[in-house]
Amino acid sequence: MSWVRISQQKQDSLSPRKNNRRLITDQLKIFSTSSNGNQTDHPKWDPGFTIVEVLIAGVLLAMVMTAVSRFSLSALVNSRNQLERTRIEAAINDNIQLLQQADSLLTFDSIPSEDEQQYACNDPPNYLKEQIIERSGRQYVPAPTLKNESNKKLINRTVNTTAAEEIAIIIYSFEGPGVAKVANNNSAKLLHDTEMQNHTEQRVLELNPNFQARCYK
Repeated sequence: MSWVRISQQKQDSLSPRKNNRRLITDQLKIFSTSSNGNQTDHPKWDPGFTIVEVLIAGVLLAMVMTAVSRFSLSALVNSRNQLERTRIEAAINDNIQLLQQADSLLTFDSIPSEDEQQYACNDPPNYLKEQIIERSGRQYVPAPTLKNESNKKLINRTVNTTAAEEIAIIIYSFEGPGVAKVANNNSAKLLHDTEMQNHTEQRVLELNPNFQARCYK
């Protein structure tokens, strides 16, 4: 009995220590739980983009937009120049067809008198010029009247006649669309090698008088 009492007294003396240990352990668990809860409620702060990064992105975007706008503007200008060139070429082709038609209608039999027939046979190119190029002619074909937005005439038509070759040379001169230098379109001379240097383009038509075949019979 005495031994039982002694062991029971020892257990009673040890119980307060165990209770203290349990209490400390429980408090640590509660603190740990509350700390984790605070971390969940308050996440870490995200810094985002800095001012320098935003400025660099803005500069790059501005450079890209500038390049795109330049390409778009260049495409619009080229399209406009191509449209103007198409209009010029169409006007010249129409006028060439009218001249060829007038030449075919100016036959030897259409010349009213023998004196005029003799005059025509003496100088066929000049007679052809008088009848289809000059306003007083019976088969007059006016020059192209195509103009641009500033009401400037785009095409200049001139005629050269050569009695030796017995042909009439009609020259259509125009300033190439999009060039900066203005050329002298009043010149009736063929440009050939200097055509691109002067930024002037030409279309040439050679007319052989239809009636002159009867002059040699």
